[in-house]
Amino acid sequence: MSDSNEKHTLGCQCKPNCKCQSCNTTLVAKHCHCLGLVDHIQKVAISDRSTTASCGSAQTKKCCKSSYRSSSCELGSVTESSLCNCGEHCRCAKRSCTDGKSPCNCGEHCKCVKCCCTDGKSPCKCSEHCKCAKCSCADGKSPCNCGEHCKCAKCSCADGKSPCNCGEKCKCAKCSCTDGKSPCKCSKHCKCAKCSCADGKLPCNCGEHCKCAKCSCADGKSPCNCGEHCKCAKCSCTDGKSPCNCGKHCKCTKCCCTDGKSPCNCGKHCKCAKCSCTDGKSPCNCGKHCKCAKCSCADGKSPCNCGEHCKCAKCSCTDGKSPCNCGKHCKCAKCCCTDGK
Repeated sequence: MSDSNEKHTLGCQCKPNCKCQSCNTTLVAKHCHCLGLVDHIQKVAISDRSTTASCGSAQTKKCCKSSYRSSSCELGSVTESSLCNCGEHCRCAKRSCTDGKSPCNCGEHCKCVKCCCTDGKSPCKCSEHCKCAKCSCADGKSPCNCGEHCKCAKCSCADGKSPCNCGEKCKCAKCSCTDGKSPCKCSKHCKCAKCSCADGKLPCNCGEHCKCAKCSCADGKSPCNCGEHCKCAKCSCTDGKSPCNCGKHCKCTKCCCTDGKSPCNCGKHCKCAKCSCTDGKSPCNCGKHCKCAKCSCADGKSPCNCGEHCKCAKCSCTDGKSPCNCGKHCKCAKCCCTDGK
């Protein structure tokens, strides 16, 4: 190494073959172009400047040559137009400038994908124009996590301004807000698929406009389970207002109401296929208009087995009123009446 080079490497154990790994100065040997060495020296240089104005002015000019565009930029005399490490027009893919002018990491025009600036000027992490994918700003200005225009997929803001989790315009798929303003879980305009609010304002579970498929409200206002307009497929209301199981307009396939108002099993308009009412009002089994195929009524009013208008093919009445076997108008082919008439 020449005397000139030795002056540059004073205090640095650097060799021309670029294998120096323990440099402790900001000066670099002219012939050491190794990327590892340059990176190492760069880190040392930044560390040395950490207590000062972070690069800036004179020290900034020690970062790169003005015309050097290599990925392994030399450190030496520079101008502010350098493309490497410290210039305001820095376009390097992986740079860690701290001069406040570079678009990487700390500049106001930062477009780095993984930026971790904390200067308040960068659009990453702390600026109001933050577009980072995974941003965790806490300044109240960033659109990520804490800003009012937050568009993050997984946002957990708690400032009351973000549209995610706590904002009144929350559109998160899985929102768990509890501020009373969010449309998810606690707001009257809740449109969540699986909502379990209990504030009395929601359309889900407790609201008067509930349209949930599986609703279990018990407030008397929901159309599901307890409301008079209940349209649930599997409803088991007991309030006497629901059209299912207990209401007068019950249309359930399998209804077992016992209030005397339902048209199924106990109502006077019962049309169930398999009805076994015993109230004397149903047209099945016990009513005077019974039309069941297999009827075995014994009330004296049914047209089958015991009524005076019995038309059964195989009738064996003994009341003296049937036209078969015992009546005076018997027309059976094989009649064996014993009344003498």
